[in-house]
Amino acid sequence: MQHKSDRYPGKFTTTLSDEYRAQSVNIVDGSLFEVDPTGKSSDPTDVANVKRRLGAEYKIIMVHGTMYDPEGDGLNNPHLTIYEVLRNAFAPFESISGIGWPSVSFTPGNLFEAWFKGHLTWYGLAVRNARLVSPPLSRLLSSLDGPYAIVCHSIGCDIARHAVSSAQRQPARILLINPDTDYAAFQEWSIAHGIPTLHVAAKRDSVLRFSQYARKNSKFQVAPRQDFYSMETINFDQFLPDGQRDSFSYGNPRRLWDHMASLEVPELWLRYREFLKF
Repeated sequence: MQHKSDRYPGKFTTTLSDEYRAQSVNIVDGSLFEVDPTGKSSDPTDVANVKRRLGAEYKIIMVHGTMYDPEGDGLNNPHLTIYEVLRNAFAPFESISGIGWPSVSFTPGNLFEAWFKGHLTWYGLAVRNARLVSPPLSRLLSSLDGPYAIVCHSIGCDIARHAVSSAQRQPARILLINPDTDYAAFQEWSIAHGIPTLHVAAKRDSVLRFSQYARKNSKFQVAPRQDFYSMETINFDQFLPDGQRDSFSYGNPRRLWDHMASLEVPELWLRYREFLKF
């Protein structure tokens, strides 16, 4: 089936620009690495070097969710896929930094690794790996000279929540896209620090029903009489009524039961750009 997602280009690339790579970093096992032209880790680096390359201008820091691996090829690599989507969403703005981390692509080898480490599924291993990303990301955010915003998806939002909670330099804004995190805790932090936070959810995101926070988040309500944390719930039937939600096809933005749709439907991009104010 030809999906309406094909009406826009830029869902996949095979090589990365020098400008994007200079601003991006992979975090693997708690260590920082530069990004090579194929999205994989190259030389080890440190916070001081990344800070120097990011400079003092307004930056968007992107943190992806599950099923990606910065050591992976093709569709498994976040820099070539999900970050390519966001780079197109925010173009021509180019002050964008992609944080790659091993969020466990859906391969047999990763499933065996999950079992070996005591997890039933890839998701359990992704949760474990995510905990190793927040501390170095927090140190990186604390070091920045200029203002920054965070755009995160799925469990990447839990990484962001822990990172900003301990960072000495706070973001100007945060965009949470189909977040797999503790909503109440993020809202409390947002209000306490006065950080505008936009939470975008899919009306029928079936993936998050199995989130580590699913039971707690089912009772979440946006706090009244405050101007910092807002939530928008999107019914994607209005954009792609013929999209197959049970699809795994990369060309279909409604794949994985609408968990990716908030990222990939172009009609939402202007809203994101307006919120981020770049």
